[in-house]
Amino acid sequence: NPENYLTMINGQLTDDSARLKAGDRLKLVAVISGGSHAA
Repeated sequence: NPENYLTMINGQLTDDSARLKAGDRLKLVAVISGGSHAA
């Protein structure tokens, strides 16, 4: 569930609807304990 994650682009907090540009570093940070999803 995407709502369990904070989507960060280049270290800035953004929302799920943000679009990645080439070269952007996508980092999904699990908000819930034990979350283990890979991008």
